[in-house]
Amino acid sequence: MLTVTNISYRAGHRQLLDIDTLTLNGGELSALLGPNGAGKSTLLKAISGDIRATGQIELHGRPINQWPALERAKHVGVLPQQSQLTFPFSAEEVVALGLTPLTLSKQQAQRAIEQVMAETDCLRFAKRSFPSLSGGERQRVQLARVLLQLSQAQTTPLLLLDEPTSAQDLGQQHQILALAQKLAHQRGFAVLAVLHDLNQVLQYCDHCALLESGKLVAQGTPSAVLDTDTIAQYWQHQVERVELANGRVAVF
Repeated sequence: MLTVTNISYRAGHRQLLDIDTLTLNGGELSALLGPNGAGKSTLLKAISGDIRATGQIELHGRPINQWPALERAKHVGVLPQQSQLTFPFSAEEVVALGLTPLTLSKQQAQRAIEQVMAETDCLRFAKRSFPSLSGGERQRVQLARVLLQLSQAQTTPLLLLDEPTSAQDLGQQHQILALAQKLAHQRGFAVLAVLHDLNQVLQYCDHCALLESGKLVAQGTPSAVLDTDTIAQYWQHQVERVELANGRVAVF
């Protein structure tokens, strides 16, 4: 549903992206991996249309830059690393910003807001001021906003998550990833998440793509890509890889 072909992006004299081919499919949770500075966030911005890269990025067979802004907003949702919102909105009012591209009655809108806030465990602080929330709470509120924005997509939506677990405690990390997996497997979303915890990638993800210096150097299933040699080469860290009793693979 999303294909990236011969993408290149430069900032001054620096080559930030140089990617031959990447495909994302509906029904899959994919991880975007790589050391700091590999180009992960830049690739998300190129896919979402926030920056203009050379090459071809197509969503459902149509160049991403040819989608009208409102239609693209209904089908492509982005959760950034950090929120810059400083207005004294309540958490619920921030989520309601996701209504912008939608056509809903007042009652339908309220039900939709409550549904996404329940999915992201935000209902209990719906009335609190957004700036007063913890980093993890703000991130979940923004995820609820993005899910609301995508709730009327007519074709498979694309959800881009830039380090969605970075401000979460361990329990919330697993809740966020379980939700991302559910959105992919049960609702058909194509989800691409920048992640750093390789064991979480092995546990939750169907596919992963590894970036190094803006180039895609490996892609496939996590268990195939994340062998000990690859981890040592790109993360400069020696690990042991074991198969657990439940059949999953883990690295230590």
